[in-house]
Amino acid sequence: MGRGSTASPPEQRTASPFRTWNGREPFEFVDGVHLHAIGGEQALLCRVQYEPGKQVPWHKHDDTEQLMFILEGEGILRLGEEEHPLRAGDYLAFSPGPPGHQIVNRSDAPLRYLAISTMQEPEVAVYPESKKVGVLARGHGIMSVHRRDDAVDYYEGEE
Repeated sequence: MGRGSTASPPEQRTASPFRTWNGREPFEFVDGVHLHAIGGEQALLCRVQYEPGKQVPWHKHDDTEQLMFILEGEGILRLGEEEHPLRAGDYLAFSPGPPGHQIVNRSDAPLRYLAISTMQEPEVAVYPESKKVGVLARGHGIMSVHRRDDAVDYYEGEE
């Protein structure tokens, strides 16, 4: 989720357990970060590509678990306050909640990885540094990011 996001649901639900990336185009999730997504009822599989110099904001997921396998390229994993180099063959497992994570491509070549995420809905992502909250509920057509300081009273607009 993020600025300029054009994310769309991974695919329409179907009775068949067979899924394919053939005929499905990747989409730009945020500037310079492309997803080629395919999913089932409980999990989402994505081929992810970060263009050189691109990243997503540091964030944490309240309910979603993520697994990642680096296919090619080099990057940096920011895990809480620590930074770790990433390269092909590295495997990452992020449990829900703190400390939060960020992947950054500081190299001159694309960074590509496979990501598996649980499909907990609604999904809430917290961006501590920018004080934002993202909400994703595909079944309700909701994908939005808000500044926490823009909260309104529960009854605002209900009079």
